[in-house]
Amino acid sequence: MTGHQTPPASDAPLLRLRNLDVDFCLHGTCTKAVRGVNLDVYPGKTCALVGESGSGKSVTALSVLRLIPAQAVHPRGAIFFKGQDILRMDSHTLRQV
Repeated sequence: MTGHQTPPASDAPLLRLRNLDVDFCLHGTCTKAVRGVNLDVYPGKTCALVGESGSGKSVTALSVLRLIPAQAVHPRGAIFFKGQDILRMDSHTLRQV
């Protein structure tokens, strides 16, 4: 394939996950759903989460969107979107992102 490649808009990742751990805790029993996920997604690039059934793909994606019920899950680590850690944001700030 020939042609010009468009340079990335930025050298910084648009989305960055660092050491993401997610546990589901119900009735005093905790289950490890996601362990130590590290991921960078750069502007203009495509990323795919691939794995076996039950490997944590959906939990990882839902954690990025903060769509997992807070009372049932204990996410740890960091999820940066445009340099801001969305796990540490209050709901008002998150809506502005």
